[in-house]
Amino acid sequence: MKNLILVDGHNLKELYPLTLTRPASHLRCGILTIREKWEKVTQATVSTYSLPLFNAFWSPRFTADNILVNSAVLPDESLIEKIGNLRIGDSLEDGGMWMAARLNQNDSLKFLVSGGYGTSTSADTAEHHWVKRPEDLITFNNSQIRRDFKMITRGRTSRNPDESNFIRGDQLFIEEDAKIYNSIINTEDGPVYIGRNVVILEGSIIKGPCALGESTVLKMGAKIYGATSTGPHCKLGGEVKNSLFQAFSSKGHDGYIGDSFIGAWCNFGAGSCTSNMKNTYGQVRLYDMASGVMRDTGRQFLGVIMGDHSKCAINTAFSTGTVVGVFANIFNYHPKGFVQSYSWGRDDRYRLEKAIDVARKAMMRKEIELADLEIQILSDVFNNSIDD
Repeated sequence: MKNLILVDGHNLKELYPLTLTRPASHLRCGILTIREKWEKVTQATVSTYSLPLFNAFWSPRFTADNILVNSAVLPDESLIEKIGNLRIGDSLEDGGMWMAARLNQNDSLKFLVSGGYGTSTSADTAEHHWVKRPEDLITFNNSQIRRDFKMITRGRTSRNPDESNFIRGDQLFIEEDAKIYNSIINTEDGPVYIGRNVVILEGSIIKGPCALGESTVLKMGAKIYGATSTGPHCKLGGEVKNSLFQAFSSKGHDGYIGDSFIGAWCNFGAGSCTSNMKNTYGQVRLYDMASGVMRDTGRQFLGVIMGDHSKCAINTAFSTGTVVGVFANIFNYHPKGFVQSYSWGRDDRYRLEKAIDVARKAMMRKEIELADLEIQILSDVFNNSIDD
């Protein structure tokens, strides 16, 4: 399996707001993103095929022999075996949903241009894990941390924790240059993965399964419950439970986030909290940006789904099951249901040039330059956000 292309179809809009700014395969679930999982498990060259703007930034790669895979499906041993047995011209379906195909370059392009990969039935499948909705990333995070942990640490030796820490269980892996002092880490209920250059300050408590990406910082006294994952360069404080942070996002002060997915470059003001359960103990309904209506999630616990670059002021309280678009600046009110992309406070609108300036400043703090194509993507979201 040399060349693999992860293909976005109908699932892209159903994963809004998380995929307003990236292909679906770039979403994190467990320790790795979906694309990183496929790269690790297949050892193939992996690229993505998505919207034209995304393809301009993350270029798909075609060869004479291509494996096309639906970006909504997470890799597992059964699927890898099925894909490995495909001959050129063969395809796979699962419960009526297109899953994979092996095609030459011309047929690959014809297949993608036809858009046939975007059609599916709504039938549930038990054999494979499909990421159809944002909350699926939260649902699968527990099992995906465990799978990724085994894959990443197999045959490797962890750094020993500093003796000032209290460790329970034997499922701890610490990468090079991580600094952990006077903290409690409990891996009896699941593994804890600590990436390179992670800093865990005094008094922190971590309960697995948990994954802290490269250069993540836990502030003093942080309380992290499983299943929680961060990408690189995140900052967590206060209390966090069963949540994912895509990358470069901060919740550095006291307050609670539970059963949530937070995009990249987001920031929570001190004392901000998410409600993750209704007072009625009923199932949570969530605003569907693709259809513009509320839908049932089948979940009793669900906090906030937040798109990239959104921020909230101190003491912001999010209602159960709130969806926040891209570049929302939330202050002086209680967000409930849906916050439109490029919102400014309750009723005003973020100016695009101001938003881009803020993004550029935030990224320069991490020595990352905002690329012209990223500006085009953010501008496209701005121009379409009036219809959210």
